[in-house]
Amino acid sequence: MDDLQRYIEQRKDLDLEFAKTFDEGYEQFKIGEFLRYARERAGLTQEELAGK
Repeated sequence: MDDLQRYIEQRKDLDLEFAKTFDEGYEQFKIGEFLRYARERAGLTQEELAGK
């Protein structure tokens, strides 16, 4: 575990609100990254995808 991961885990242990919002934000980030990856694999720009 690197320093950043250790820090995040310590903060989550000390602050339940931080833990909740961090986990929710991370889930949204992962979804966004998955969508970006799928869009790029399909050879689409953001503008092209928005037009569909």
